[in-house]
Amino acid sequence: MGLPPGLGPRAGGHRRRRVHPVHLRAPGGLPRGEDPRHRGGGPRLPRAQRGRVRAPGRAGEGRAGRGAPAGQAGPPGLSVRVLLAPDRLSGALTAVAAARALARGWAEGAPDVDLAEAPMSDGAAGLLDVVAAARGGTLVPATVPGPLGEPVPAAVLHVPGAGGGTAYVEADQVLGRHLVAEPDRRAAATAGTSAGLGELLAAAVRTGAGRVVV
Repeated sequence: MGLPPGLGPRAGGHRRRRVHPVHLRAPGGLPRGEDPRHRGGGPRLPRAQRGRVRAPGRAGEGRAGRGAPAGQAGPPGLSVRVLLAPDRLSGALTAVAAARALARGWAEGAPDVDLAEAPMSDGAAGLLDVVAAARGGTLVPATVPGPLGEPVPAAVLHVPGAGGGTAYVEADQVLGRHLVAEPDRRAAATAGTSAGLGELLAAAVRTGAGRVVV
């Protein structure tokens, strides 16, 4: 009994299999002769139709912004609210000033957006500004000793409320590195004092606040 044509032995003992043209299919499932992407023959699409079809929109534009008119942050009819919550930029802007600058930029670029400013603080410099912007209150000035005993102007923020309200103390006002010159910082590490912070706490208690936050 003989083997079917195309499956007979050849030199080296290997058998060669004849493959019908219908088995030669391109990735899309069409035979090669019918696939317009195949360069070996068959009908081909015009060059203008071979490129990738893109959704309408400007180059580099994200999905959320496709088709949105200039100055509009999202699709028509969609209300967008942006929360601006920066911390301070050391040596440049306070947190409050940074939030206002961001708000001005957003208002110019997207006037239909609802903006909310919420400047933040990690508890260091700028704490009183952030709390005052959010809750109001009264700044109570005080002059206390700095790290090396020199008089330093400071303040306590008193926010009225139940039980006498809350007094906020910003320790950086009297203990911050900015109060000591670079050559004196090594000496301040051993000879410095935190008495100024204690006096600020006493000033906070004198406001009548039932709660003190440092």
